[in-house]
Amino acid sequence: MKKYLFSFLSLLIVFSFILLSCGEADKDDDSDTTVTSSYTIPYTDINWATFGQYKASLHVHSWNSDGSNSQADMIEEYYGLDFDILAFTEHNYGRNASQTAGTDMLTFPYTKDWVSHNRHTEGTVRREFSLTPERYAEISTGVGRDGKKLLRVPNTSEIAVYPDEANFFFFQHTWEASVPGGVIGGAHIRNPIGLHALFSVVEDYVDPDTKLRAIGFINHPGRTTGGAGRNNQRGIDSSKERGWVNLYTSIFNNYSSCLGFEIVNRGQDNDSLNDRILWDSVLKQVIPNGKRNIWGFANDDAHSVSAAGHAWNVFIMKENTVEAFHEAMLKGNFYAVSRRAHRELGTNYYGGRGVTSSNSPPAAHLEEWPEITNISIMGQGSNNVRIILATKNDHTVNWISDGEIILGEDNQPVNVKNFRLSDYGDQIGSYVRANIMGVGGIAFTQPFPVEELRGN
Repeated sequence: MKKYLFSFLSLLIVFSFILLSCGEADKDDDSDTTVTSSYTIPYTDINWATFGQYKASLHVHSWNSDGSNSQADMIEEYYGLDFDILAFTEHNYGRNASQTAGTDMLTFPYTKDWVSHNRHTEGTVRREFSLTPERYAEISTGVGRDGKKLLRVPNTSEIAVYPDEANFFFFQHTWEASVPGGVIGGAHIRNPIGLHALFSVVEDYVDPDTKLRAIGFINHPGRTTGGAGRNNQRGIDSSKERGWVNLYTSIFNNYSSCLGFEIVNRGQDNDSLNDRILWDSVLKQVIPNGKRNIWGFANDDAHSVSAAGHAWNVFIMKENTVEAFHEAMLKGNFYAVSRRAHRELGTNYYGGRGVTSSNSPPAAHLEEWPEITNISIMGQGSNNVRIILATKNDHTVNWISDGEIILGEDNQPVNVKNFRLSDYGDQIGSYVRANIMGVGGIAFTQPFPVEELRGN
């Protein structure tokens, strides 16, 4: 009797969530409770002459969840590819209950450290195969890389609230905390406010290990909107569809712990090829209130060593520490890089080698990728604002505002690194951002909110 009562109450709760979500979707955009964020203009407190640039992979899997290589293999691969920051975001439960029923994956066993305290032979108890304490000490101090360590981001995971998934950092969640919007009665229920339920738990959480606030971002949203894999008008329309845009807008307006979107996923950009369009669509609604921004992330979502090193984030920090990483995440002091970007670079283009087979890309770390070496904002607080970029390994810089590429007098995309907002009149909307393209791929700046730059 208790079992049936519990099931009934669980379904009632979920049904109530669904009704609430449907009601919210019909509200005007300004009806959401807006969260004030202190960090809206990126790159403003960086000393580019003294800060370092650190490559980060923030979405990685191993045998500990559904990856095809051991955690040790993945760490060694990223170490060899000269990455500086690595976050394992293992699934804390699978896409159906049978994958994890009766296993300890329902708790948080794997991503606290990279050391196997009960090491087993590879291929037997696969989840146990990680680094030895000796090798961990070498990697965390930069042995063989002139002291350039690989930083472990602590207490990380990927949590599914069907149909969405999100990555979290500095969050030691439990199975019970992940139930809202997740698995009820052994089956996934399509829960349109799953992210609301999840971020409500994360919002005020402080990690007991680091004393830092939990933060996260939304993964591959195109799988939810229907934009994944659609390099056509239908993919574009799905990423501008009002219902989805309002849903994600409400997440960002209510939860400052949700920092942004994956705008590139898996470095193949199939699922995410329309996610920059979704990013722009949501920015158009969130930015005008002037109280927060939405950062864009590029990630391998690597499930094997061959998937490593194709998309990443470059953090500009004074030092490579957990605390500095956390601060840079909050402030948007990083830019996203990808070897592929179907809409911006072409469907079959892989950075560094031109047109290649999509099934056999070259080694990702061999070619030079577009880098940002400085960003200056001149005339801030006036109507004569300029954003000045210093870059290398690039040939084109396009500027985007409210989802549209800004055009010059010749009706061609503007290709300048000294960008004066007042030169482009009514093409300037609520924000601007830059796509920086070269033979090695593409780099995406974070958005710059226009009215705040102008001091309004």
